[in-house]
Amino acid sequence: MARGKIIGSVSYQALEDAFAAELAEVANGPGGRTWVLVPTNLLALHLRREAARRIGGLLGVGFLTLKDAARRMAQPFLASGGRRPVPAGAIELVLQRLLDGVPDGSYFAAFRRFSNGAPAIERTFKLLQNCLWTPEALRQAIEIAEFRDPGAARRMRELAGIWADLEKWKQEKGLFDGDDLILAAGRDDVAPADHPQVLLIYGFYDLNPAQRALAGRLIATAERCTAFLLWDEQEGEPAPGFEYAWPTVRWLRETLGADSVRPARRPRDGSDLGRLVDDVFKRRPFVPGREAESGADDDAGAPDGSVRIVSCPGQRPEAVEVAREVLRSALVAGERPDDAGATVGVLLRSPQDNARLLAESFERAGIAYYVREGLPLAETVTGRV
Repeated sequence: MARGKIIGSVSYQALEDAFAAELAEVANGPGGRTWVLVPTNLLALHLRREAARRIGGLLGVGFLTLKDAARRMAQPFLASGGRRPVPAGAIELVLQRLLDGVPDGSYFAAFRRFSNGAPAIERTFKLLQNCLWTPEALRQAIEIAEFRDPGAARRMRELAGIWADLEKWKQEKGLFDGDDLILAAGRDDVAPADHPQVLLIYGFYDLNPAQRALAGRLIATAERCTAFLLWDEQEGEPAPGFEYAWPTVRWLRETLGADSVRPARRPRDGSDLGRLVDDVFKRRPFVPGREAESGADDDAGAPDGSVRIVSCPGQRPEAVEVAREVLRSALVAGERPDDAGATVGVLLRSPQDNARLLAESFERAGIAYYVREGLPLAETVTGRV
């Protein structure tokens, strides 16, 4: 039996319209307890304001991140056992003390002299914990794993030892952190102190195992559930550009018992993302005189792979990848980027933020370039020199 439904769209406007319509049905009802689960506080603020503008006042509606929801569900359980939140910065200080205590021959002894050594190890533990690992499980996996690097097993055992010491310290002091909250909220043996009657899930595209367990508990306790996300598909498969969200969509369909993702009604004027999907990923035949029309019903051919999406962890790596792509494009054409016949354009949404980084990358790659909107002399490599 279906527990809920999924609504998808390539238009933010259409998705917000569908969300507002759904929320209007359940908000301000008698005894209603509606939770809107969102990935970030900023999105929660935006949706709260947008919903208040469209619907009016809101009563009985909470806009919550995963940690907010976990706090409502599991913090009373942890508090009943005498545990309290970890003070800010305490874990980093304890890890630094543990690093100071490792033997000189340890792999992690070298971490002492780096100011970010303890935070780096803390992030590693968070990653493992969010994937539902424990120090003991890690030790057991090491014993049966085969490592190409002879020293890998020793490093992993030392890592598991430091992690076990950290968890022991938290237990002895009666402390828990945000990740402990999410784990507790996702456990079947922990009765939630609070739960929604209606659950609306908005904007999630990637959930780690701990987050899926928490979201699954919420879905199981809610009487009504609807998920909203940017999504487009073709014949039951992700459309080009939406493959990244497929694991989450598949999990939502299984958990909610939804056979498919319902498309939200598109706004008449379309959207930037919608036009990208329709006019770039699908190559349409050119019809003279119709290039200015929006939403033309030309038959779209199958995607030919000529458009790719490249994701980079920051503006500087992105600028380096753009320079590499310029070189690749020119070499495929059998020319050098500095030849008169090889011309490559780079379209920027905000030149003032990215032009300098691109200029530096082009300088290092030996690519002759110019910036259409101009670049202050002080922002160029030559000008700074």
